Amino acid sequence: MCHAVEVTLVEASPGLLLCGSCAQEWGPLGGAQEKFGLDSRQAFWLYEGSVRRLLVQAKEMPHSAQAWALLHAMKSSMHQLTIPKGVLWTTPPPSWKRRLHAWYLPQFLALGLAQSQAQPQRQLLVRRRRVGDQAELNGAARRANLLEVFAGRRGLKTNQAPQRVMLFDDVSTTGATMVEAARALRVLGVQEVHGLCVAVVP
Repeated sequence: MCHAVEVTLVEASPGLLLCGSCAQEWGPLGGAQEKFGLDSRQAFWLYEGSVRRLLVQAKEMPHSAQAWALLHAMKSSMHQLTIPKGVLWTTPPPSWKRRLHAWYLPQFLALGLAQSQAQPQRQLLVRRRRVGDQAELNGAARRANLLEVFAGRRGLKTNQAPQRVMLFDDVSTTGATMVEAARALRVLGVQEVHGLCVAVVP
């Protein structure tokens, strides 16, 4: 079974390398997708094949070769996307499970991408409550499950909110998480919320 990256090469060059057969599956997606209540939403790839395998591995393996490979691949593909100028990068806050795990892949990737664009990255939102498992829920049920689950960080005043935000997540299934995070950002006073994710479920 392909492990998606050549782990032995990572120390010499962090972020290397998809194997040749896997790399062929990573066709460009890019461009604007469904907006889901955002000013724009884009994705790098579809959530399938080696993209899916690499994401699943990277989520569970802190600062692994898989996580660096994802970041490297996204940096190499940024030219496919339209990134607004003057955005502050942020992510939906992690679930309680991810907080306990102390490793949150979207935050790692968002920081790396923001630095590559010479743009700031900051966590603007917190979770107000726990939510049930979303895996078996449809889009409407996911949106209901997440309703008002996000809020601005304590001490962040509405007049301190950035005008334009790039909301980044790893996988978008129904768009429910981005919709609710965008709603909370607009409550803070953010004028434009653009969404970007590693992969979308086809």
